[in-house]
Amino acid sequence: LISVTEYKLCVTLRVEMECPSEVPFLVDCCN
Repeated sequence: LISVTEYKLCVTLRVEMECPSEVPFLVDCCN
């Protein structure tokens, strides 16, 4: 599990950057 802060960051990045798979912890967020 990731923290709420990380989750919010992930959502923001997913919207702005279309889920960059090169960022390790974002891989789980984007799946």
